[in-house]
Amino acid sequence: KRPTGNLIMHSMAMLGREFCYAVEAAYVTPVLLSVGLPRSLYSMVWLLSPVLGFLLQPVVGSASDHCRARWGRRRPYILTLGVMMLLGMALYLNGDTVVSALIADPRRKLIWAITITMIGVVLFDFAADFIDGPIKAYLFDVCSHEDKERGLHYHALFTGFGGTLGYLLGAIDWAHLELGRVLGTEFQVMFFFSALVLTLCFIIHLCSIPEAPLR
Repeated sequence: KRPTGNLIMHSMAMLGREFCYAVEAAYVTPVLLSVGLPRSLYSMVWLLSPVLGFLLQPVVGSASDHCRARWGRRRPYILTLGVMMLLGMALYLNGDTVVSALIADPRRKLIWAITITMIGVVLFDFAADFIDGPIKAYLFDVCSHEDKERGLHYHALFTGFGGTLGYLLGAIDWAHLELGRVLGTEFQVMFFFSALVLTLCFIIHLCSIPEAPLR
């Protein structure tokens, strides 16, 4: 039987994932509007990640099942997808700022800002949708039937808590607070919090329960 503390640590991945989902839900439309994305491309942004997931999920799932890494079958994929989530957030929340600092020509700046922001949104959505499978498989691989039920209950609890926390922080007007002035814009403030929460939650999650490597 797994201690409650280990199951709570395992559930922290759901808190971090849902926190970042809430930030995306609150900010992705303002970000896309701010970079000048044509309305005709909005649906394409949301369509690409499910299509990629449909095509790649069976391949990656099979690769995870047969992974022989010393660290286990699931955690290498969880770490990789977590890094992809972080990179996606960095691109869609900071892409316009970085492009503005590097490119002076307005036309080129518009094209690059839209491209980088779209790549960031698609990358984040793909990784955040995809990561749920390895997290659940990790839980099922290392827990008994009773612990699986308890673990899923904690997953649901921390999913709700992460979403609530993300929406609460997103509702704050950071532009008129000291942190907003220090970091530049509210997009950078939310990236700071998202990166911090996601990194801490995934470190705790990956250290929660040891995996036996496949032999």
